[in-house]
Amino acid sequence: MTSGAMRTAMMTNIFADMQSVAMMVDEDDGTITGWMKGNDDGLQLAAIAWLRNYPAAMPPSAYIDLIERATQPFVQYWGLRALSGRISALGLQEISIADRIALKELESLIRPGSDSQVQIRRINRELSR
Repeated sequence: MTSGAMRTAMMTNIFADMQSVAMMVDEDDGTITGWMKGNDDGLQLAAIAWLRNYPAAMPPSAYIDLIERATQPFVQYWGLRALSGRISALGLQEISIADRIALKELESLIRPGSDSQVQIRRINRELSR
């Protein structure tokens, strides 16, 4: 299926299902961490679905690393949404200066006009307050 609104809607529904299933896994035995550090887009997305349910389970730097390495815009977008959710739930105190610099640099690499750019700009505005 070619990219576009129909594919995005289908992927969003799949991701919603992933989040529902992820709620059943209440603790990372190392599997989620492995998925985050790996290069498989589907497993990265599964890790993000889990993080959306357990935002405190990983430090912000783990989110940022995954977002930086994501090769699929959909994974990058949901990684940014998960990080934004973590910030909303837990505040800014655990976001280091290195994290802030990485996010600022990441903003310049994201395709202008994309949904991911909207997300990263929102996060960076929040961090600059």
